[in-house]
Amino acid sequence: MKFSVLSSGSKGNATLIDAGDIRLLIDVGISCRTLESLLKGHDVAPESIHAALITHEHTDHTKGLSRFAAKYPIDVYANEGTATVIERQCQKEECQIPIFESNIPFALGNLTITPVRISHDTAEPVGYLIDDGETTLGYFTDLGVATPSVTTAMKCCQALILESNHDP
Repeated sequence: MKFSVLSSGSKGNATLIDAGDIRLLIDVGISCRTLESLLKGHDVAPESIHAALITHEHTDHTKGLSRFAAKYPIDVYANEGTATVIERQCQKEECQIPIFESNIPFALGNLTITPVRISHDTAEPVGYLIDDGETTLGYFTDLGVATPSVTTAMKCCQALILESNHDP
């Protein structure tokens, strides 16, 4: 598994996961044009992306989602709380949103994805464990607090993408 943080921070978030048979984005918080340019800079054709996993509904995680999903038909995975907001942002025909349950693993191609609840000020925010059978990547952004479930999840990771923010 290869991964690259394409953009991180309050101006937009997007991460590329390349697991051979499947390519994913985690969040699409930058414009479609910027995302296309960053993907091409990594020798990745935008049309080769299979799906997007969304951590939560803030615009710095979803800004380019509607346009990217309209231009490149991908499935957009989210939990119920996040999907409810995303569906208002996207036209129904643009975003097919398979719903997952937080803390319940699901398969996506050759990957096992485990959405892990995190502490953040949104409907139902998650981080992800992404396991290809050899390596587990942890992806946790907008952490104000590393909860016991997040700390436990991090222990099984061989690689970790971690971003924190202020939490009084």
